[in-house]
Amino acid sequence: MLQNKESDYAPKAPAACVAPAPSRRRVNILLVDDHEENLLALETVLADQGYHLVKAHSGEEALRHLLKEDFALIIIDVHMPKMDGFETASLIRRRENSRHTPIIFMTGISMGEMQVQKGYMVGAVDYIFKPFIGEILRAKVAVFVELFNKAEQIREQAEQLRQIESRQHQQEIARIQDQRNRFFYLALEMMGIVGFDGLIQEVNASWEKATGFSTAELAGRTFLDFVHPDDHAAMKEHWRQLTTYSEHTLAFENRFKAKDGSYRWLLWSCVAVPGEKVFYAAAREIEEHKRLERELIKARDAALESVRVKSDFVANISHEIRTPMNVMMGMAGLLLDTKLTSEQRQYSEMVREHCDLLLSIIDDILDFSKLESGKMALEIKDFDPRGVVESVAELLAPRAQLKGLELVAWADPDVPSVLLGDASRLRQVLINLGGNAIKFTETGEVVIHVSNKQETDTHAHLRFSIRDTGIGISPQQRQGLFKPFTQADTSLTRKFGGTGLGLAFSKRLMDLMGGAIGVDSALGQGSTFFVDLAFEKQAAAGQRPVPAAALSNVRVLIIDDNASARRALIEQMNQWNMRAEGVAGEEEGLSLSAKATAAGDPYGFCLIDSRIPGVDSLALAAKIKKGLPAIKLVLMTNLIQSVDLKEMHSAGIDRSISKPVSQAALFASLGSGRNGLGPAAAAAGAKRASKTKGHKIRVLVAEDHSVNRRMMQIQLKKLGYESDVVADGKEAIEATGRFPYRLVLMDCQMPEMDGYRAATAIRKREQGSVRIPIVGVTAHAMPGDREKCLAAGMDDYISKPVTMEKLVGILDKWVDGGGRPEVTVRLPEGIDDPKLVAELIALYLNKTPQYINDLKKAYSEKSAKAVAAAAHAMRGSSLNLGLDAMAEICRRIEESAGSRRLAGLDKQLAALDEEFERIRQCLKKPQGGKSHESSRR
Repeated sequence: MLQNKESDYAPKAPAACVAPAPSRRRVNILLVDDHEENLLALETVLADQGYHLVKAHSGEEALRHLLKEDFALIIIDVHMPKMDGFETASLIRRRENSRHTPIIFMTGISMGEMQVQKGYMVGAVDYIFKPFIGEILRAKVAVFVELFNKAEQIREQAEQLRQIESRQHQQEIARIQDQRNRFFYLALEMMGIVGFDGLIQEVNASWEKATGFSTAELAGRTFLDFVHPDDHAAMKEHWRQLTTYSEHTLAFENRFKAKDGSYRWLLWSCVAVPGEKVFYAAAREIEEHKRLERELIKARDAALESVRVKSDFVANISHEIRTPMNVMMGMAGLLLDTKLTSEQRQYSEMVREHCDLLLSIIDDILDFSKLESGKMALEIKDFDPRGVVESVAELLAPRAQLKGLELVAWADPDVPSVLLGDASRLRQVLINLGGNAIKFTETGEVVIHVSNKQETDTHAHLRFSIRDTGIGISPQQRQGLFKPFTQADTSLTRKFGGTGLGLAFSKRLMDLMGGAIGVDSALGQGSTFFVDLAFEKQAAAGQRPVPAAALSNVRVLIIDDNASARRALIEQMNQWNMRAEGVAGEEEGLSLSAKATAAGDPYGFCLIDSRIPGVDSLALAAKIKKGLPAIKLVLMTNLIQSVDLKEMHSAGIDRSISKPVSQAALFASLGSGRNGLGPAAAAAGAKRASKTKGHKIRVLVAEDHSVNRRMMQIQLKKLGYESDVVADGKEAIEATGRFPYRLVLMDCQMPEMDGYRAATAIRKREQGSVRIPIVGVTAHAMPGDREKCLAAGMDDYISKPVTMEKLVGILDKWVDGGGRPEVTVRLPEGIDDPKLVAELIALYLNKTPQYINDLKKAYSEKSAKAVAAAAHAMRGSSLNLGLDAMAEICRRIEESAGSRRLAGLDKQLAALDEEFERIRQCLKKPQGGKSHESSRR
């Protein structure tokens, strides 16, 4: 029966109207987060509230605390390593003493509905979004603590009732019941008693006031009748937990129906009393809290949308700028390959240099936009730290040497050779820091160094540092150094240029990688920027390979006026058990060489810097060679320096290497003796060869911009490739249907039909036939571009501007063997006798040239029937060996001849010659177990 006895107590003496004293037990709150700064922030906000705050840095530590103490509330970060918030909450719910403790999840990531629902299903009662607002956090915690205290009071009173009943002290029971009733009816919070059958038994005046339902109107109604339909499933689960795990407080939220038909958000705290088969429930309206939460989410979503819009805007602006810049850079590069006067060359170099500067500014803005929008992902794979440092130095060397700076790169011997991390992003940061060092240094040196700060069984903690002798930075200037659009001094922006985004980008990238970035500097005394990162060690990590024993104990003399360069070389040679010594000038070098020879312990090698002030390096080399004919001389030159090879030979120099000297180049120079004049000459020869090896190979260029089309045709021609051009995707589809191009360069943004749709259509048509490599050309260079190209069926992508270097890389990868699969013979099932396989291959290689000659003869005689017959015969023999690419070309020729369309077969015949030559070269190799395979045909 429903009762409302508030009127029974109203006229009694004031002393009788006092609610029972609140529990004096300590209120414990458990804070769980793997970041100490987050725990400190929570502790700061809640410190003055009188709670006992217990901190845990992981899910495991939190579970240990729960074994020792009970908690009124647990706040858990969702995203933690090893054991995340969901798993931690699930384990907390499995423990008897914490099964019903309220859990609030804390997250800084926008979560989908499924993720939010997952949180509630594992036991969460609320979410806090980072960055949290102190007032909201304190309000939420206060509500749960107050409900906890109320539930504790009710539970303690219920326990007292049971104890008194067991001792049959009816008078005490009556007193406690009276006290409970006074507290129940005078409480400002909604309070009620609900039976295990779900029927509402008793409510207080606050309940009636909040919902509008009178006591009589609630008679015979169940609690679930008033719960919002969308909350029924969760409410039934709460009911189940309350009845299963008795005498434990359960907190939850739901929407509760009022008499006017509206639903109010309420925060509940319930406890089951099995002896009475009832639930004690206390509730508080949280509409304002929910409103604030909705506003916060709305503001967060608006901020994210703003970032997205800005990111898209930056990408579009990039596209608009890169398209004309692609033409400018390409044409400038082509112009520099022609005969020019010195004045014309100077002007052309200025155009290209400033195009590079504009591109670097765009890239700075794009990279910062990627990080800001959260679209930058890390690519974790094996890498060599030394290789990263040396590649950065190699890239920056021309810039440093043009300013007359010494650039040195070296790694400590205890740095592991194989680690797991994102080498590309690390290289990006080091290039930025190294570029800044060169920009702000007028004289002296820039040193890039990697050291092993600490090493465990599983991880290596490395420090990458870039030290310069530049202008330095004052303490005041360092304060805003890593903020966006900031440089140490605005006057420097005018003098040196730049966006001021580089250091801010590097800082955010280090945060993403879990590292740290900093600087030590004094005004006028240079700067040292450093990056600290921890990497997982790989099984292959360890000491670097030791060179041949022939180098062990060999004496080496280094003549270089730069102390850092000498030190780096000496450190490296000492790792190889060589005896290296260094001097700064000519006199010391000649003196040491003479003394060593006189002592019977001569130097085996001498490395001479070609640009020691006041020293003729070739004359010095000749003097050393004259005194010690057996010595091997190595000349260290700059990348921008031109040295006459005949003069080097005349001076007795055995080899030249470029500065900064890499480990591999140094080892090669010491181990190769007099086998040529170093990698510089070899690279030049390789470059010339790369321009001719594409003879008769045809590439299709799909580009709507006429100047870009013409520029790419010129670039391809210079590299020895033939090309056709089309202006949109539809024309590209038609062109690839007529001729088997070895590569398609597909602009992604074209009118009528863009490159994405064109690639998809080409791939659909190719099913079961030869796949033409398609490389997307995009001006966006934003996150997702590569994935979008691959999803459309493209094989790769490059961003504008399309430089000769990029083009050579793509052609090497997809045309000249790198991206094309080796020829594999697929024979009918059961043919696996090596002798028979060799016989079939030999027969094919002998017969096919005759087929090709017959086909060409028939073509010259305009005999479509004979052309079709020869093509058909070749196609059949190619299919028998599973040579699909060859068979597809024959099919196209046969199809054209069958329709009496012989015009334009020249390109098809050229493709036929090229493909057969590729097959012939591959099948001439020794036939191992992997060169052929049997298959069901």
